[in-house]
Amino acid sequence: MRAALLRGVGFALAAVVLASGKATGQERPPSERQKYGKIRLGPLYLTPAVTLLACVDNNVYNTPTGVADESVVLRPALTAVLPVTRHARLKGSGGFVPYYFHNQASQRHTDVFGTAGAEADVGPVTVFGSVGGGRYRERFSLEIDERVLRHTKSNTLGATVHAGRRMSVSASQTNFTSTFDPEAKVDGESVSQALDRDSVTRRIDFSIPLTRKTSFVPWVDVIEDRFLRPSAALPAQVKSQRYVASLQFSELAFLNGRLSAGIRHYGVNAGVAPYDGLYLAITLSSPFVLGTRLQLTSSRDVSYSVAPAATSEPARNTYVAGNHRAEIFINLPWKLEARASATYAESQYLLPQQAGDTSLGRTDHGWILGGALLRRFGRHLSLGGLVQRGRRLSPVDGHSYEETLAGLAGEVRF
Repeated sequence: MRAALLRGVGFALAAVVLASGKATGQERPPSERQKYGKIRLGPLYLTPAVTLLACVDNNVYNTPTGVADESVVLRPALTAVLPVTRHARLKGSGGFVPYYFHNQASQRHTDVFGTAGAEADVGPVTVFGSVGGGRYRERFSLEIDERVLRHTKSNTLGATVHAGRRMSVSASQTNFTSTFDPEAKVDGESVSQALDRDSVTRRIDFSIPLTRKTSFVPWVDVIEDRFLRPSAALPAQVKSQRYVASLQFSELAFLNGRLSAGIRHYGVNAGVAPYDGLYLAITLSSPFVLGTRLQLTSSRDVSYSVAPAATSEPARNTYVAGNHRAEIFINLPWKLEARASATYAESQYLLPQQAGDTSLGRTDHGWILGGALLRRFGRHLSLGGLVQRGRRLSPVDGHSYEETLAGLAGEVRF
């Protein structure tokens, strides 16, 4: 929900990255570029990206009475692929994101993240595995306004069986661990005690071609969350499932990306509120009107809450988290590109909370409207400015606020 930070310094760094990318890039067939990466350096294929954003933010802490500051964030990221043989590949991705605040020095931090994996083809079977981890302080949910330190680590192991060129079935298991600063609290409640957990997700999915450019991809997730610091009254383990159907569109289709919808299920006596509701995971883009391009992203799923539930029987509180965004890209004369975006976020809590002497049903709403105007310099570099206005409404005292960001932006894309 939090917008990226901006202030106009350091664009020379983006130019340096662009220049180095041009110096090391080599020509290669389009099929290899699409399959592995945008830049070839010997046997290694790389896809770099850099955004540099700088602004005046009039509400650094997301509080009803805002505290303003100037801030800068640099976001370099890199994906790498190393084909070992025709049938085996090593893959990696990662980045680091330093956040700088001019006056509010306590908010300065650097997020670091990365994954490394491998896959190998053995006849009609592709075996894959990966490990990853990260350290973050930037906000990750609509519920928590403080920049809470959290660590994550994960590992995945699975296999895909191919039947023909485009039909396949996959099975995988992902272990994901997230832990938080044990001193961090939200409304007097420990974030670590409420959210520290190991999650195991076992998935089976199928890919079935419908047309040359579209595939039908149904899948099932069986999820087991084991909480690492449970209180005596709350269950240490919660089980749930996802039943999802997807349409996957190729880059040559009118629509690009994936549209996924299904059911998220928590059963009775699972230690949380029983739930059968809509699950969404959508990332789509397509041509729009008069040469513009439209990009849509949408997600909806159940998340665990720090806030305790006000119920007679002990249970973990959960909320349905939705985040929906539309963005339009408009090409203009003189190498200009305008962007307009609208974002809506919602957290609908499934169990009531205690607010003073009353039991409170809670739904938080958030909106962000934004616009940007960038100018392209060459094929990869864009520089410009943006403005953004955000607002959140909550029935809980102290959780409603407004925010305005204005500043400069730069990006390098390949």
